[in-house]
Amino acid sequence: MKSANIILSNTYLAGFYKIIDQIKQKVDSDKFGNIILVVPDKFSLNAEQIFMEKIGLNSVFNVWLTTFSRLIAKVVADDGDGLSLLSKNSGTMLVSEIILKNADKISTYKKISNNYALAETMFNVINLLKSSGVKPEELKNNFDQTNFGLKLKDIYLVYSEYEKAMKDKIDSITRLEIFDKKVKQSDYIKNNDIYFAMFESFTNVQQASLANLAKYAKSFNISLCANTLQPNHYIYCNDVFQKLRGYFENNFIKCNVTNTTLNGTELQNFLSKNLLGFGVKNKLETNAVKIVGCDNTLQEVRYIASKIKYMVLQKGYNFDDINVAINGLDDYALDVQQVFDEFDLPYYMDKSRTMLDHYFVKLLLKIADFVCGDKSISTAIAISKSPIFDFSVSAKNDFEIYCKKYNIFGEDLYKNFNEVDDQAKNANLIRKQIFDDIKILEQNLSKATLVDEYSQILMDYLAKIDAKNKILQISNQQTDIIQKQVDGEVFDKFEKLMQETNSLLSNDAMDVKFYFDMIKSGLNSINLLTVPLKCDAIFVGDASASTYYPKKIMFVCGASQSKMPNFQGDCGTITDSEISIFKATNQISPSIKDLNKREKFKLFNLLTLASDRLEVTYSTLANGSVQTKSEFVSALQNICLTNSKQLAIEKYSQQDLKLAPTDTNLAYLVGTLKNAIIIANGKDSKLKFILQNNFEDILQVETKKYLDSASRYVLQNAKDYLFDKNKTTISQIERYFRCPFMQFIDYGLSPQENQTNKLQAFDVGNILHKIAQIFVDNYIKTQKFSQNLQKDVENIFDNVLSDKKYTNFAGNTYALKNLKDEAIRFCGAIQNQIKKSDFKPAFAEKRFDGYALKSGLTISGIVDRVDCRDGNMRIIDYKTGKEKFNFAEVYYGIKLQLVVYLQVMSEILHKNGVATLYMPVKNDFFDLNKSSYSYYKLDGVILQDDSVIRQMDTTLDGTVPSEIIDVDFLKSGGYRAQSQKKLLSLQEFANLKKYCFDVLNGAIDEIIGGYISPKPYKQPNANPCASCKYNSLCHYSIENCGYRAISPKTKKDF
Repeated sequence: MKSANIILSNTYLAGFYKIIDQIKQKVDSDKFGNIILVVPDKFSLNAEQIFMEKIGLNSVFNVWLTTFSRLIAKVVADDGDGLSLLSKNSGTMLVSEIILKNADKISTYKKISNNYALAETMFNVINLLKSSGVKPEELKNNFDQTNFGLKLKDIYLVYSEYEKAMKDKIDSITRLEIFDKKVKQSDYIKNNDIYFAMFESFTNVQQASLANLAKYAKSFNISLCANTLQPNHYIYCNDVFQKLRGYFENNFIKCNVTNTTLNGTELQNFLSKNLLGFGVKNKLETNAVKIVGCDNTLQEVRYIASKIKYMVLQKGYNFDDINVAINGLDDYALDVQQVFDEFDLPYYMDKSRTMLDHYFVKLLLKIADFVCGDKSISTAIAISKSPIFDFSVSAKNDFEIYCKKYNIFGEDLYKNFNEVDDQAKNANLIRKQIFDDIKILEQNLSKATLVDEYSQILMDYLAKIDAKNKILQISNQQTDIIQKQVDGEVFDKFEKLMQETNSLLSNDAMDVKFYFDMIKSGLNSINLLTVPLKCDAIFVGDASASTYYPKKIMFVCGASQSKMPNFQGDCGTITDSEISIFKATNQISPSIKDLNKREKFKLFNLLTLASDRLEVTYSTLANGSVQTKSEFVSALQNICLTNSKQLAIEKYSQQDLKLAPTDTNLAYLVGTLKNAIIIANGKDSKLKFILQNNFEDILQVETKKYLDSASRYVLQNAKDYLFDKNKTTISQIERYFRCPFMQFIDYGLSPQENQTNKLQAFDVGNILHKIAQIFVDNYIKTQKFSQNLQKDVENIFDNVLSDKKYTNFAGNTYALKNLKDEAIRFCGAIQNQIKKSDFKPAFAEKRFDGYALKSGLTISGIVDRVDCRDGNMRIIDYKTGKEKFNFAEVYYGIKLQLVVYLQVMSEILHKNGVATLYMPVKNDFFDLNKSSYSYYKLDGVILQDDSVIRQMDTTLDGTVPSEIIDVDFLKSGGYRAQSQKKLLSLQEFANLKKYCFDVLNGAIDEIIGGYISPKPYKQPNANPCASCKYNSLCHYSIENCGYRAISPKTKKDF
């Protein structure tokens, strides 16, 4: 009777080590014997490294370390049938063809029978049934099951047709059956001692293959994780061993069972025997296990980064000694990249990359969406932005701006743009070179019906745009080694997919959308493999998906109950409850329950890998939801002691309270010198105190380098960059007082904002300004108003909106109606002001140029309206929103325009400036009947002169509030207290104007000196950086670096 040697271990690693020991003994006793060591695909790289370390170079020449799939391929190929394997992609495509041809027979899944996702689901179900040893005919025995039976009818239809189609093809299960037959005659198998290690489980059909290997190999040896003696025995997947032993014994194979346990460090040995165990009596006193609770995921990553820095600098570890296992890596990936880069930590992230993540495939799928009907602006822009099209960034931006500005989408992308300026010319050049080719592609695809026709047309298009060479060129410029690896294989894998598609389905007819869905699914199933290339780097992986090499230190991140373990819900195509009532010779496996138990055991093994130190972190808040600690955290607390007390959860916020002021300890928390500077200049904390008191000299020097705006933010030749032709505007100076860096970006770099076809606040302001100008100009010319205000304004409105620059708003019907209503209200308010005032409009949109300043610069500007009465003058500025005159904003230079314009107009027109006023314009629209003229009341500063004030509102009598100006008389005489605040004497007016010009000239001197440091002002309850469109450029932190506070001011402060 043949026999199989089964090693039962308490961890995967313990079993693997035992197998290696046996191989070493075998090699030592038989130098010429041949050995095959089989490990799972995902573990092969780590297995080779461990094996080489354990057994030595001199012993491996007669040992073939391989995977199960490679062993099967070798045996099948050696017997020379020449059968090629049907990949998952090809299998899914075959299933899609079956569904298409039988769409009229499908019932339960009829609504999604034209969705390629159903093909993927069905292929996975077929693979599950085949690997379980369930034949199509056995499904018929379950058709009477309520609901489940209806699903099984559809599955049976597809499964049986799939099996018929497989007569001249081979999939992974069929190949395994061929392997079983050929093992019996294989000399290669007969002459080898075979060892299996690190496998979690085996399918029913794989068990049959193992039995054949046990029968015909020279010897058969396998390690499995199983245990009935330890306190944590219940977590083991003992059924894997029990099923395999049962299968072996039923096939007359004797099982020689031995046991082994992990022989590692004290920490490893204790955890492997007791973690998650019940009734653990002898607990471990240790400082090698730590649990840290954090407020959020960023804190977790920051703690781990700082601790790694400390372990390397203080404790002498290498980066390669450290694993970081993250539960839900996708949720943490960006934080890891940001923080690890910030701390200058070398790392390799074992993150899954599918073809869909690559820029070439993203372009391909966007083009597919476009030709299948999604000709939206966003799709067109995404296509144009692809690096495959090597236009300049500015040209691509011009295309984006043009499309948004003129609402270009659909068939308009196949037509020439109106080349009114350079921007439009650039946009049209991109349109021609990209979308003319796509138009031809769409036309050709519309004439095709067969798969090979679609594929040929697509490949011809990719050749025309030279996609393969473009990827190669981009790859050659890459500095990221991982991205370089990915670029090197992406097009080859795409071509292979297209070849598989054509060889399998070349003469099949389908519509173009289904074809691209099929290609997308195939691309999604292809992984882009990368390998770590850094010699000394931290390994960062997913706790469930990655395979870990045992190292000295393990950080486990994201240890919350919802993520660790990451259990699946019982919501598959065939649920566990349906499996339990399924009648067949073989049971369908694995069930969701089986998979979840394996997930838990995998995490248990993960926590036993660290030889020196294990640290576990979790967040109390992640993705907006409250998190609780994982059962693994509780399990560690239950079995570990520190200073004879139960292992406590330390809070991240407490970490800085436990450090002595040494360089290496600071590195633990700070990471980089730049971080130290930010902390030392930030909020009060223990760490800030340590930094300031122990590293004062270093910080003073380095802070100057990093934070001193005199060295970091000095622009040479600022006058040439910021004052073209020695000209400036009040808006530029006001922007400087808001933030010097913002002024530099706006007027030095002058970036263009994206334009859209939606009405924005500045569009509303521009349109209403133009309407008001025409309305007032008409009055100035005729000295009277139309009898029909509404009709007059509607005509002006239509005339203004007919301008070419506003044609892109044509589709905003509702918004334009509201805007027209506001124009009527606004002009009605202007008319009311003029009728009730002795001050009459003299100019609308009065432009001035070349007004000379002390610095030698000149300013220019436009005054919205100038009203005059004899030798007096007032100016009015239309402002979107409810703008109010504020002395503090004038004092701090944020709002100088009204006062400066009043002085300039006084000098130009030779009149006395007696008032400078805002008139609000609505940018939130309401019904016409709900608005009153009082909303448009003029607000600003006025000369305190009764006659002047009564001339501004001839209705003022002290009985009712004015709806023209924000000034009211008292019946008893004098002014209301609120009005008095903005009434100025002649001297106060003179002081205010002088102050504004002094501030204006001082600002120009500073700008010419090159001062462009981020230094925002801050009003109460407002953070200017939060809404700044440039905050991603300057990275200024109000919390750490401060701001210019704005305090209240009155007319007495000037």
